[in-house]
Amino acid sequence: MGYPPGPAAPPPAPPKKSGWVKWVIIGCVGVGFLGVVCCGAAIFVPVYLFKKVVNEVVEKYTPYLKTNERLKAEIGEVKSVDPKWDFKLEKEDGRSVANIVVNVEGERGRGVVKIKIDTDTDGNAILTAVFHSDAGKIVPLGRWRAAKGGDHFEPLDE
Repeated sequence: MGYPPGPAAPPPAPPKKSGWVKWVIIGCVGVGFLGVVCCGAAIFVPVYLFKKVVNEVVEKYTPYLKTNERLKAEIGEVKSVDPKWDFKLEKEDGRSVANIVVNVEGERGRGVVKIKIDTDTDGNAILTAVFHSDAGKIVPLGRWRAAKGGDHFEPLDE
């Protein structure tokens, strides 16, 4: 008589999955995330720098607007000066020219002051300001040269 058959050997283990799909998905998500961060920074940094420059120009130029007799004649005492964030950078005769628009409000009216920032032959910043009233009147306010150090402006014409 023979012996009963012994226990059967366990089946072989299934082959281990390599998980390459998981790593491809993680890689794609990581690259996508880095792309979003880089694009966000590429947009945020220039906007931040632009706002900083515009705020600085407006802050330094506001006293000249508030004391400008031509502007006072149009709208009275200036109550508020706020940047409009309408900024254009253009090329004129091979030079970069910046145009900033500032909202102004006075006792008798309001409008915008368009400030053109150019450079003279010595590389000094020249500001030319023109007031555009809400009623459609256009009044040149004058021209100024940024003093060395940029802490104040010198009038070029009166």
